[in-house]
Amino acid sequence: MTQITCPHCGDTYTYVDAAHLCSRGPHAPKPMPTMNERIRELAEQATSIQGPTPYNPLTFEVFDKEKFAELIVRECADIATINQHQWHSAGSYVLKHFGVEE
Repeated sequence: MTQITCPHCGDTYTYVDAAHLCSRGPHAPKPMPTMNERIRELAEQATSIQGPTPYNPLTFEVFDKEKFAELIVRECADIATINQHQWHSAGSYVLKHFGVEE
């Protein structure tokens, strides 16, 4: 089979490999950012288990986006209230609290 060398990452793959993903370089997939443990906890609080029903014997998870957003806003409000004497650093503190880089 014919081998092709990717001009972006230098990997070689067969001509029929239409789904080539670069392993390195600017076109390689970027790793997902890690999430702060507190955000995971809030996401779990916004997720509920549904089912079974008379028509569907399976159970499944339902993620409530509005509840998740509300939990994050409440957490930010609590942080701002705790740090109200330091308004200049409340935003930085919120970003740090959730593990978001400035």
